Amino acid sequence: MKKIFLLIAVFVFSFSSYSQIRFYNDSTTVADFPEISFQINDRDPDLKVKSDFILRERLDQLKVIDSFSFSHLKDSLSYSVENKCILVMIETLGHSDRSEQLGTSITAINSSLSRFINKGDKVKLVWFALRNAETKILNDINPKFTDSINEIRSYLNKFLLPDNDFTNKYVSSITGALYEGVDLLDKFDSSLPKAIILISEERNNNPKFEQVSNEEVITAAKDKGVVINTIKYNRFKYEQFSIPTLSARTYGERFVLSQSLGNQRVNNNKKIEIENRVIQISKNLVKRSKGNNYKFSFLTKNDIKDGKNYKAQVEVTDSEQIEELSYKAPGNWVVAQFQKNLILSIVISLILIALIIILVLKMLRSYKEKALARENEMLDQRKKSEQQQEEIDKQNKEIDRIKNEEIERQRIDSENKKNEKESELIKKMLQNGNFPILKLIEGNNSKTYEVNNPLFTVGRSSSNNLTINNPHISGNHFTISFDGNDYKLTDNGSTNGTLVNGSLFKGDSVSTNLNDGDIIEVTEVTIVFYK
Repeated sequence: MKKIFLLIAVFVFSFSSYSQIRFYNDSTTVADFPEISFQINDRDPDLKVKSDFILRERLDQLKVIDSFSFSHLKDSLSYSVENKCILVMIETLGHSDRSEQLGTSITAINSSLSRFINKGDKVKLVWFALRNAETKILNDINPKFTDSINEIRSYLNKFLLPDNDFTNKYVSSITGALYEGVDLLDKFDSSLPKAIILISEERNNNPKFEQVSNEEVITAAKDKGVVINTIKYNRFKYEQFSIPTLSARTYGERFVLSQSLGNQRVNNNKKIEIENRVIQISKNLVKRSKGNNYKFSFLTKNDIKDGKNYKAQVEVTDSEQIEELSYKAPGNWVVAQFQKNLILSIVISLILIALIIILVLKMLRSYKEKALARENEMLDQRKKSEQQQEEIDKQNKEIDRIKNEEIERQRIDSENKKNEKESELIKKMLQNGNFPILKLIEGNNSKTYEVNNPLFTVGRSSSNNLTINNPHISGNHFTISFDGNDYKLTDNGSTNGTLVNGSLFKGDSVSTNLNDGDIIEVTEVTIVFYK
């Protein structure tokens, strides 16, 4: 009974529709209203007929559309030569009972490379068994997607299966491997149609070897647009497990190889079968990835051009998938009312026009009165504003005059105090009968200069009290100041600094007292200070 039930289940799943439809929104047209036209894409590669679809229109309520036109839109592309992206997943078990499967699969793929890979294709080979220590299932045979047959073949020829606990088993983690494969294809940056070719014995029914369900794999593959094709390595003497719905529900192809004992290094019959199946899958892949396009049109029961939004539904009968379409009727609501009741619409329109005229006249009269009142108010405000501005200008002029007088008074006071202080300091400087002397020595030449100012500046600039035309002297090099008691030398942040009796003073406001006979040096210039 159990076997009969399984056979029935397989039969039902095999003939169920696994449609995945979507609307081309930009294809919806109301140009021939009340005829509505639109297109859909169905991922199912098997052609459908009109009876496979049910159309409904939502007006006051959802109603079935009894009559609609239907056509299959043929594509001009030759799908068999279009480029594609393929991930070949080879179950590679090191268990002694599985040596034939491993040798046959690797040999078949190696010999068929040139017959299923075209220039511009992207192909990657991986092997899998159980989950390894790094929590991976998929392992690279060739490291990247490529169309180089020679490159792939070189990696295949060097391929050695590691002998460890993850490979030396009689089952593998198939759904987990497929889940990783879908993710790998999704992350690969390519707009090409993407597909998996799985070669395995399909013995993965034990939950302890699987952490991902068939449904999870199917959902992921459909979401990412990945077609899964399966080739089952079939053997005698073992209970046969299978995953027939996985390929069907992801729009791929499923093949079961002829049975064998599995005791050969390479089974030539199965090798040829695998080669033929891989080539067949490759040729059909693009078509099965793209599915079919269909055009629908129907006459809406709403024949009034009211400019409203309406909805329609498309249902795929044997899958119970329902998708909803939105479209907007042409025209507008006002025109629609005229269409429905012409006489009543005219009477209402005339009444509305009369009311509008009366309302407009009242608004114009009110607007004129308000405009005149606003104009008078603005004139009064302008006069007040001008008067206020005149008063403000007068006050500001008086304030400016007072401020200027105060500033000038403060300037004169400050200048007088400065002059008084300077005169007082000069008197003190002349207590000895004369001003201090600076003896400037340059080479064999010397000159003397009176320090005749309490703030006596020395530098290359002509604005100094003593100008020394020497490139090593800064524009305002140092200042000799008198505070009433002592003379002080202050370096003004010069480039080379100032030496006083051999001590360097450099930096802004760095100073030292000067005594009679002190020697001031700036590079090759020597100055002697005499009180």
